[in-house]
Amino acid sequence: MEGDGILRQNNGKIAVSKGDFIAKRAAEGAARTFYNSGTEALVMLNVGKNEKEDTCYYPDEDVYLHKSNGQRRANRGGEIDNAWSSDPNPDKVKLAQCSRWVNQKAAAFSA
Repeated sequence: MEGDGILRQNNGKIAVSKGDFIAKRAAEGAARTFYNSGTEALVMLNVGKNEKEDTCYYPDEDVYLHKSNGQRRANRGGEIDNAWSSDPNPDKVKLAQCSRWVNQKAAAFSA
């Protein structure tokens, strides 16, 4: 992990930074969101199930994310919001940097 962030889980907030390990118990109804609170990209490895069919609710933004039939739709207030993202780094430049970092780490790991 790199960068600084905040993990909001249910009603609590926890500061996270490089070197932290966070185990999240799978639970229905447990809202979890990572926020980038630093100036650099927040990079993390998030391991878990990625269900093809799923619905998630993001209470801070009042957004429902529906995954079905290979498509993802974010709904806010009954309207589809194509600009919404669950990514803690919405800036495309930071996302490109994160992708390069992850690819470098994966290549080093598999070597």
